[in-house]
Amino acid sequence: MLRNRYINYQLKPKSTDQVFADVYKSNAWRGKNSISGTGSDVCQTRTIVEELPAVFSDIGISTILDIPCGDFHCMKNVDLSDIDYTGADIVNDLIEKNTGQYGRVWCAFPETRPNQRSTAKGRFSLLSRLSRAFIF
Repeated sequence: MLRNRYINYQLKPKSTDQVFADVYKSNAWRGKNSISGTGSDVCQTRTIVEELPAVFSDIGISTILDIPCGDFHCMKNVDLSDIDYTGADIVNDLIEKNTGQYGRVWCAFPETRPNQRSTAKGRFSLLSRLSRAFIF
């Protein structure tokens, strides 16, 4: 009986935001430092954190839309003092947490839903989709 309930739960269709909310709540990607997974851990992002400010300066980046921003673990260590940063994610609890911890005039975390326009407004000079698959 319990096994059948578990199987039915596993097979029950979930919305995209519910799938990622479950990943967030269970730390399914097993990050030690970051709920966003091991690719966002400090040992994996040290060089990126050090080099991104120079890249931004060299190519004139002044605004960034980072989607999905995850828990902002990596980017919180990047010098964003000259950048208007917007991080967006599908997980509402994560956006609320990021807004509470990091939200500032230059650092916003609007709510994002699949198949809907983001509440992020404006033009961006960089759309960031950093992930291990794109970096390595």
